[in-house]
Amino acid sequence: MLITAIYLLIRRLRNRKNNAPNGIHCLEPVPVIQGSRFKGIIKNRFFPVILLLAITATSCVDDIELNLDPEEYERLIVHAMVTDTGYVQFVDLRKTIPYDQNASNPAATDAIVTIEVDGFTYQLTEVSPGYYENREFIGETGKTYILNILYEEQIYTATSTMAEGFEIDSIGAKKFSLGWPADMPHYEILLYGQESADPDQFYLFKHSLNGVWADTLYYWGLYTDTYLNGRYLDGESIRIIESPKDSIEIEVLSMSISEEYFWFVNNAIMNYMPNMFFSPPKANVMGNISNGAFGFFVATSINVSEKMVVHKKDFGW
Repeated sequence: MLITAIYLLIRRLRNRKNNAPNGIHCLEPVPVIQGSRFKGIIKNRFFPVILLLAITATSCVDDIELNLDPEEYERLIVHAMVTDTGYVQFVDLRKTIPYDQNASNPAATDAIVTIEVDGFTYQLTEVSPGYYENREFIGETGKTYILNILYEEQIYTATSTMAEGFEIDSIGAKKFSLGWPADMPHYEILLYGQESADPDQFYLFKHSLNGVWADTLYYWGLYTDTYLNGRYLDGESIRIIESPKDSIEIEVLSMSISEEYFWFVNNAIMNYMPNMFFSPPKANVMGNISNGAFGFFVATSINVSEKMVVHKKDFGW
């Protein structure tokens, strides 16, 4: 129908150009546009106009207004941990920011934060903006801890049970030939220790080089005991590192974690990686905090290895 109407318009314009007598412009009966006649129209100089009008008449654009009110969609971010070491028990509270802002997440101050265990309630003190801690108790394996947060008249809760930790006997290293760059020394970090006989254990490993912990998600190692349950790990490779220095001091830290935290960290690492072809869009990773908050509360047993010094010359670099 649209092409027919445009065809009539073109015929009318042509008749005007031919100056028909008495001001009457005759129109031929509208033919069926097919075969060679259609090819004639294709070759006609008016075809670009026809195409443009057809596209314009059959397309539309709808305006979409997104409600991006930062106050309405603001969420609490929780980073909370209970350990069985001499470290303090802490809760770090932040707030989300709009997606188009390049800034640090502001601190969530003046919250009331408590941790419950065995019928006792411990209140955490805000020692710096958004950072709360308690030094009155030390976590124990097998116990379940309950986190409670009251912030801006909203209540947030989470629970976590501390699993048995991995006892590190020692660590080692061996040369790893990556091939490129050929002159950059690479090493495998090896782990020695007895894995728990309890099934379905999950661990997170971190390492430090010369006293600086590699505390970026990309360098964290996640492991399960699916194929190692109850075994003695006799030089299990847990990380490949690189360093051009003549000697480096290495430490390894192990954390017992829940399966839920295992997948939380795994998804966060995947979100941290750059998008590849056909990759899904980035998304917020949900944790175990209630009431729509982001983040995680984890109770973990921590073990740290003895320090090991690696000399480059001893590995043939």
